[in-house]
Amino acid sequence: MTIHFRADGDSNIGLGHIIRSVALADMLKADFNCQFLIQDPSDKISLLILNAGYGLQKLPITKDYAAEAEAIAETYINNGDIVVLDGYHFDINYHRKIRKKGAKLVCIDDLHEQGFDADAIINHSEGIFPADYRAPFYTRFFLGSKYALLRRPFVVASKSQRKIDNINTIFVNLGGADPDNITLGVLKKLDKVASAKKIHVVLGGAYLHRNTLDSYQTNSKVKLHHDLTAEKMCELMQDSQAAVCSASTVACEYSSVGGILLVIKTVENQKLMYDFLLKKGLAADFKDLQNVLSQPDFDMVKNQRKYFDGNSPLRLKQVFDSLLLEESITIRSAEEKDVMTYFEWANDKEVRQNSINKENIKLEDHLNWFNSKIKSENHFFCIAENSKGEALGQVRFDKKENETWLINFSIDRDERGKGIGEIMLHKSMAMIRKDINASLFMAYVSIHNTSSLSIFNKLGFIKLRQERIGNEDYFYFEKE
Repeated sequence: MTIHFRADGDSNIGLGHIIRSVALADMLKADFNCQFLIQDPSDKISLLILNAGYGLQKLPITKDYAAEAEAIAETYINNGDIVVLDGYHFDINYHRKIRKKGAKLVCIDDLHEQGFDADAIINHSEGIFPADYRAPFYTRFFLGSKYALLRRPFVVASKSQRKIDNINTIFVNLGGADPDNITLGVLKKLDKVASAKKIHVVLGGAYLHRNTLDSYQTNSKVKLHHDLTAEKMCELMQDSQAAVCSASTVACEYSSVGGILLVIKTVENQKLMYDFLLKKGLAADFKDLQNVLSQPDFDMVKNQRKYFDGNSPLRLKQVFDSLLLEESITIRSAEEKDVMTYFEWANDKEVRQNSINKENIKLEDHLNWFNSKIKSENHFFCIAENSKGEALGQVRFDKKENETWLINFSIDRDERGKGIGEIMLHKSMAMIRKDINASLFMAYVSIHNTSSLSIFNKLGFIKLRQERIGNEDYFYFEKE
C-alpha cells in the first residue's frame, strides 16, 4: 500500500509542512510504501526526502492546483492508495479530484478555515473540535496533541524524565525559513542575558539572512548551527534548559524534550498553537523573557509531559490502519436468524456495565423484544462483518422525536481494541442515511466509557451536555 505525501516548502512558506509530513512518514514506513510529491524541491529538501529512504516525485511549479490534482490522480495514484495533503492551497476541489480516483484522503491541518472533503483530518493543535470544520458526514477527526507529528528523536525524548534546576543554556529556532529574520532580534536580546552562558541558534535550510549574523561568529557564547538532522537538533535541545521557538512544530518538539519554553507567534496560522501552549502552561510569551528567566516555573516541564507522552506514533499508525481495515468490513441489515448472536452480545459483561440497564437480559424477554423491534420501521439493526462473513458487532438505531436516531452499539469481545467500533458506526450511519434518509443521530455515553467517548469524538459528534441517568452520569452527543 502506497501513501503519497503532497507538501511544499521554501524560503517564503518555510519547511514546516514538509518536516511534519516526513515525521508522519517515519511513523508509517514500516508498514507502508511512502513517497513524496513536491513542487520544484530544492537540493536540500530533495536530500532530506531521499536520505530518509522515501521516493520523490518532483512536480513542476504551478498555481493551477486543479490541473495539478488531475495530473497527480492520473499519473501516480492507484485505487486504494492513501494521499496525505499538508498545505493551505489544497482546496476542496483538489480533495475531490483525489478522492474521485478512489484514494483515501487525509488532510493535515492547523487552520480549519476552508471546506474539506477528506476521509480523515489530523490537527495536532489543542482547542479544536469537529464542529469547527466544514467537512462531509464521513470525515473522521484526529485532533489534539495526542496526535503530535513529532520526529523520532523527539518521541524517544518525550518518554524520559527531565529535571531542571537552573538555566545557563538557551536553544533558539524560529522555523526553517524565518523570512522576517526574527532570529536576529531574539539573539540581540538573549546576548544581554547574563545567566545565559551558551546560546544554540539553529538556522533552517530555507533561512536567507545568515549574513546578518556574521558578528556572532566570534561570540564565545553564541553557537550557530545550520541544517541539522533531527537527532542533532534533539541533542541541542537536551543540552538547553530553556528555548525560544516559533509557536509551531518546533515548539512541540522542544515540549517533548522538556524545558522552559518561550514562544513567538511568527505568523497568524500559529495562533491556535500559541494559545494552547500559553493557556495550558507549557510555555510563556517571549515578551516576558526577563521575568521567566529570573523566576522560571519548573512545573512547565510537568505540563509538557501531560500533552506530549510519546505515544502519538501508535495513535497515528492506528489512523492509517483504520483506513485500510475499513475496506474489509461490510455492513448488512440484521435478520431474524441473528437473534441469538444479539442475545450473546447483549449479555456480555462489559456491555452490561456500560449500559443504562445493568441487569442481565432473560432469553424470553430478548426474543420478544428482538422479533418486535426488527420488524418495526422505527428501529434499524445493522451487523458488521469481516471479509469471511464473520460477525464483528452491531449497531442499533431507534427513532426518537424530531426524526432523531438514538445509537446503541456493541462489539464482539474478541474483536475489541482493533478500531472496529469506529468503522462500524461510521459505515452503519452512512448506510441508513442512504437507505432511509436519516440525518440526525444522538447517543448517550457513560462518562467512564473512554473507548466509546473516543469513537464519537473521532466521528465528529458534538458533546452537548452531561445528564444523570439512574446512578450514573452520561454525555449526550449529536451529529447531523
